[in-house]
Amino acid sequence: SVEAYAAIARLSPPQFRRVFRSATSMSPNQFLQNLRVEKAASLLRSSQATIEAVSDAVGYSDPSFFSRAFKKAIGMPPGAYRDRMDLME
Repeated sequence: SVEAYAAIARLSPPQFRRVFRSATSMSPNQFLQNLRVEKAASLLRSSQATIEAVSDAVGYSDPSFFSRAFKKAIGMPPGAYRDRMDLME
């Protein structure tokens, strides 16, 4: 959580968010979501794991929420992404 990282950095949560945004041009939550989506895309390309398993592996407990977040970030749902990557091989 932001609070935990702020405590490690010995900053208040608002200060941590400001410093983080200044360094990365995104909020800590946006950064984490980007990491999760990147890892999910990698898993979809390199494994035959189900969408539910990929969702769980990258920290989403709700596969529907994961699918919406993935589509928002990548522009297509996870299943379509996997299908497109399979066609490119």
